[in-house]
Amino acid sequence: MLLEAATDVVSFDAYGFAENFNLYPAEVAAFLGQGGTIAWGIVPNTERGLLGETISSLRDRLEDAMAPLTRKGIRYRQLLEQALLTPSCGLAGLSTEMAGQALELLADLSANVRRKHSL
Repeated sequence: MLLEAATDVVSFDAYGFAENFNLYPAEVAAFLGQGGTIAWGIVPNTERGLLGETISSLRDRLEDAMAPLTRKGIRYRQLLEQALLTPSCGLAGLSTEMAGQALELLADLSANVRRKHSL
């Protein structure tokens, strides 16, 4: 699996596929233990998805995505400290205006998470 490869950052679509990632808690723990960073693709990359989400709903979705890992013994704080928040995938399919909205939502979400958890 990719988490076992010699890489510093693993990026995945957490918006649509967090449950698949969470099937590997031991591998995630080992990856984080070696100083790895997880890029959580939590902001949707479709117009429909973007129009249906808020900072609060995405923060809840991120916390829900991380919860199975915390139940398996990975500290929530470690998940946050070794996290990058990203769009779920590329933004090329969006208009320039919608891509800008996705990035603004991402920046606001990141600031909100940092503030909430004093990072």
